[in-house]
Amino acid sequence: MKNILLVATLFAAFTPSRSYAQQTGDLIANIPFEFRVGPTAMPAGIYVVHQQDNMLCVRRTDHWSTCIAGFPMSPPAESEKGVLLFHRYENTYFLASTWAPVGHAGVALSRGKAETELAKRVASMQTVALTIK
Repeated sequence: MKNILLVATLFAAFTPSRSYAQQTGDLIANIPFEFRVGPTAMPAGIYVVHQQDNMLCVRRTDHWSTCIAGFPMSPPAESEKGVLLFHRYENTYFLASTWAPVGHAGVALSRGKAETELAKRVASMQTVALTIK
């Protein structure tokens, strides 16, 4: 019985909770398409997006992760929801910026080499916003 209690306690201690994510401004997002964060390709899935100062870390629940430096930005409007903003060129998505709900600044990412080259070849770019509760 003590072993079960110990395992349950350790599991609870090392499992990120939704309330912790909300307190720190982290976003939990189900991203339904493959995308790129800087030079890193990320598969579709559920991610925790953590922003601190000008750093943005994107971690999938199966430990697939990357961190990249961006620059701070103010959200376009106060909102109770967070937003992940992507640039879409045909079927290729690049994470462009993110901001957490009310009172949190966002992080914007610079266009990397792959996005810059693709933008030259593709006639149009669309902006795709995922709103996170």
